[in-house]
Amino acid sequence: MSDIKTKYKDLIEFYKTKNIAVLMGGLSSEREVSIRSGENVYNALVNLGFKVIKMDVDANIARKLIKENVDVAVIMLHGKYGEDGVIQGVLELLGIPYTGCDVLTSAIGMNKIITKELLKAKGIPVAEYVVLDPSNPDKSLTDILSLGLPVVLKPIDEGSSVGVEIIREEDQLKGKLRNYLRRHPNSFAEKAIIGTEITIGVIGDQKNITILPIMELRPKKEFYDYE
Repeated sequence: MSDIKTKYKDLIEFYKTKNIAVLMGGLSSEREVSIRSGENVYNALVNLGFKVIKMDVDANIARKLIKENVDVAVIMLHGKYGEDGVIQGVLELLGIPYTGCDVLTSAIGMNKIITKELLKAKGIPVAEYVVLDPSNPDKSLTDILSLGLPVVLKPIDEGSSVGVEIIREEDQLKGKLRNYLRRHPNSFAEKAIIGTEITIGVIGDQKNITILPIMELRPKKEFYDYE
């Protein structure tokens, strides 16, 4: 961490003179985990000597940002309206710099199918998948079985692990599929890849990029989820 502080020393000192808002909460199904994330980041920034306020994002967020004279936003929102380009678009309109990806990149990243197709176009392997048709559960069942079990059912445009289910048996799939499609009409199935889960953080700006150490995820449940 000391190496990172040294690398970004001038940037850190610059932002210590600015009014920083940590955006959290929001309207998505991941509201509670967003609040926890936001509180952690808020406390860390306060301890480092930054001028920080917390903002629970709602329909009046633009007015709040203007009223508090916010210079930069730290986005700690999860899921819809927070990671899909919506809040990024609001901040762009207000001319407020923010953390994370821009509007287009956020929108693309939130859509798992577009992301997979872009990765494939660059020659990066991805799990085989089929997009499900909520109006035709029988066809969806056939398409899923063509992948071979186990499979993972996922909403196309939800964050974290919302709506994710691992299916290992055909009877399990038949029993769940219709109800799953009712709850998540915009969804897909992909071949399950069982193995070690890792995450690698990347931080920086247009001039400097730092790749953080590899971290292995060891979930207490079957897979790592937002809970």
